[in-house]
Amino acid sequence: TSYGPQIFLVGGRDNLFLNNKLGKTEAWDIDWLDGAIVEKTAAILSATANWHLADAGTPDPVNEGNVFIGNDYRATGLPGWDDANPDSAGALLLTDYIQRYTLDLVPYEEPVTTENTVIEFGKFPTVDGQKTTMCTQIRDMSNVYPDDMVPGNNHVAGWRLCELAARYAD
Repeated sequence: TSYGPQIFLVGGRDNLFLNNKLGKTEAWDIDWLDGAIVEKTAAILSATANWHLADAGTPDPVNEGNVFIGNDYRATGLPGWDDANPDSAGALLLTDYIQRYTLDLVPYEEPVTTENTVIEFGKFPTVDGQKTTMCTQIRDMSNVYPDDMVPGNNHVAGWRLCELAARYAD
C-alpha cells in the first residue's frame, strides 16, 4: 500500500517503466493536497513542474521519451477516471504542462508538448466484479480535453478505440 503515486515522474527523459506490479493506492490525506489529482492515481507520467519560484533562469525539467509498458495495476483498487465523479481515480495520469510562478509568486501552468509512449496490456483492477480497461484507467489530460493546454504528443497504444467508443456511446 502506498499513499499517492507509486511512480511519479517529474522531469525525466528516456526512462523505461517495464513490468512493475503496483500495489494498493490510498489518498495521502494531507491538507494542502486534499483533492489534488496527484494523490488519486498509481502512476503519473509527464507531470512537469518548474519548482524554481519566479522562473529564476533555471532550465525546466521536461518529461519526454519515457515508456510505460506491461505494468500491472490490478492491485491498486482504483475504479477508473469518471468525469461525473470527482473522487474517482485511475491507474495512469498523463499531463503536459510546466508549472511556473509569476514575480508575485502566483503559480500558473504553461503548456508544453512532449512525446512519451504507453503500451499497457489490460492489467487493470476489477471493480464490482467488472474488469476495467485502459479507456477508464488511463487519462491523457493533454489530449482528451480541449482546454488551454497544447495538445500533447503522448503515444497511447489503443487510444483511438477508446475515443471511438466514447463517440458512439453518446
